[in-house]
Amino acid sequence: METKLSKVKAVQPSGGYTGQYGEMYQFIITMENNDCGTFTTKAENQTKFEIGKEVNYTIESKQGKNGSYFAIKPATTDGTKKRVGI
Repeated sequence: METKLSKVKAVQPSGGYTGQYGEMYQFIITMENNDCGTFTTKAENQTKFEIGKEVNYTIESKQGKNGSYFAIKPATTDGTKKRVGI
């Protein structure tokens, strides 16, 4: 999976749900390079994506019960994905 680097342009809460790991919160993250995806975490006030901050991240297409979407996740500096929010 490709690791990308861009600044966070916008962070918008988009609700939450109770999942197998407890209460989960979703955010729509928009990057300056126009990548956009959903970030899910257990933190009601997430701090992984802050507006104006440059971050390494991965983005992948996912299939959910309501259709397909793009999931965006912070990446480590070595390019591997971290397990975040769970």
